Amino acid sequence: MSHHNEHSSRALRWANVIPAITIALAVLMLASIAAAQSLTDVVPLTARERLRLSRQAREAYDNALLALDHIDLVSAIQILDHAAQLDPESIELQFLTARFAYLRGRVLYRDEALKYYGIAEKALQRVAQRKELPILTKDRLKREMNVVANEKKNLEVRDARRMAVGEEFRKLYASERYGAQGEGQTAAGGVATDRGRIFTTGEAGGPGQSPTGGGQTAAGEPSIRVTDLSSARSGGGSMMGPGGAGMMGPGGMPPMGMGVMGGGGRGGGGRRR
Repeated sequence: MSHHNEHSSRALRWANVIPAITIALAVLMLASIAAAQSLTDVVPLTARERLRLSRQAREAYDNALLALDHIDLVSAIQILDHAAQLDPESIELQFLTARFAYLRGRVLYRDEALKYYGIAEKALQRVAQRKELPILTKDRLKREMNVVANEKKNLEVRDARRMAVGEEFRKLYASERYGAQGEGQTAAGGVATDRGRIFTTGEAGGPGQSPTGGGQTAAGEPSIRVTDLSSARSGGGSMMGPGGAGMMGPGGMPPMGMGVMGGGGRGGGGRRR
């Protein structure tokens, strides 16, 4: 009888918790998908555009592609930014630099995000300084500058929303795993492990942290690291992997390498050295 009541109580708790967990995971997954899809419009320079670069800018650009092949987006953006400064006349290089910097800022928090948005803005400003831009280029420039400006404006709200989603999921999981037990006590009456040491929410890219540190998912959402999932398995499988849904590459974004940059880009022009 006691076993039956315990089973019923646990089932009832799951019935209340699962909908909220589903919503939280759906938000994180949709954000991850959006971040991955946003890379589809990032293409390298065509062979002709590459050859038009100055020699120094071309060498820097090739080094940036090499960094991308090694899934080192942080170094790639730094080198691209340097190449864009070496050849400010290359409009496509400025747009490419701005796009990568913007996407990097999207998955980071606070000051780190502002750093990359600043790189994007400077690249776009170099395009704006050009005279007699084609109408299509002007429209593209205006659109991308507005996107970056809006991201900066809503940065605080965006970060707060992401933290709220992560914190809600942490509370729901902790409530299910430990809700039936007394605070600080295990079922056998012993002292339970401090929850603060089991659950940690990360803010990758925040003050004093590495831009690619743990605690950040594909779309920059705060993740939850759980050191013990032994009793949270359902159907034999663990609830989440180390990186959560939509796991990304070490640089904080989906692995690119050959998949994005290895092709010819516009016009099929491959990379040449």
